[in-house]
Amino acid sequence: MSRTGCWFALLLLLLGSPVSRGQLRPCGFCALRQDTLRQKLAEAKLVVFGTLANPSMNPAGDEKTAVTDLRVEQVLKADPAIEGRRVITLNRYLSFPDPKKPPRYLVFFDVEKGKLDPYWGSPASEDLVKYLQGALKLDPKKPGEVLAYFHRQLASPSKEIAEDAFRELQALSDAVIRLHAGRLSADVIAERLRSEKTPSWGRGLEASLLGHCGTERHATFLRGRIEKGLRSEGEVGMYGLLIGYTLLKPSEGLAQLRRIAADRKLPFTRRYECLKALRYFRDVRKEVWKRADLIRTMALMLEQEDIADLIIEELRRDRVEQMTTRSWPCAARRSSTFPSSAGRCSASV
Repeated sequence: MSRTGCWFALLLLLLGSPVSRGQLRPCGFCALRQDTLRQKLAEAKLVVFGTLANPSMNPAGDEKTAVTDLRVEQVLKADPAIEGRRVITLNRYLSFPDPKKPPRYLVFFDVEKGKLDPYWGSPASEDLVKYLQGALKLDPKKPGEVLAYFHRQLASPSKEIAEDAFRELQALSDAVIRLHAGRLSADVIAERLRSEKTPSWGRGLEASLLGHCGTERHATFLRGRIEKGLRSEGEVGMYGLLIGYTLLKPSEGLAQLRRIAADRKLPFTRRYECLKALRYFRDVRKEVWKRADLIRTMALMLEQEDIADLIIEELRRDRVEQMTTRSWPCAARRSSTFPSSAGRCSASV
């Protein structure tokens, strides 16, 4: 499938086409990627914001003659191929429910020998365009401004803007966050974590950011959220809470993680989020704990049948060899990687 075909398939889905998800077979290019809008814009030759209009086929039903106009409102990335043009004709019939309320789109094009090839599009608003224009003005040599700008956008009422800002923040290195976290407001982050309006997918990131810029009272706040989460399934982003609390209170955080790791009565999801936090301190913030403390904390989950296979793999990957050659229960282990003998396997980790 061409890039044009990929984009139009996605566009039809977004516009409510009768084509079902099962009928769409997108190529690898148009799979749902996690690129930010800035990254997409950097790849494109031309980026246009406009309104769809005048879908038609002549004669009716002839897909070969299908066209839809894109009325250009703003050009975010220019190319000589559209100089002076206010309308771009797309070779596809893109209908929409209410002709009086046509959708507005951000459309990305390739340009080959003056021919436009639209390959990606997304519903857009003027707010999204302003957000992207602001992002394009950021100086990559000033990462503190980048961090502060996208963190402010997490509170946007636009889901598209908030999600893109989230991806931008995820792309920042831990070194940048550590160096410039002072530009963030810890009180604002704490308030977002208290608010039920804060999306679940952003809570882990916010909590970990609070660990970079918070104070003693914010550590107390995070501890309270952790305790609440251990009593119920309502709290989300537990791994972020654990990371944030541990960054502010390393010794107390280690004790908290050890308590969670050792409690086999906790739901698997809680112990798995504990493992995610441990991975962070193993791979990113290696200076927070001694490696031996990290290993001993992970090892507390070795006798828990629902998570032992994950722990063994973590320790195997890290080539941990100082543990004893004790045998660990593995009868319920799902993985066939570890052969069992009489319901037990030797984990020389």
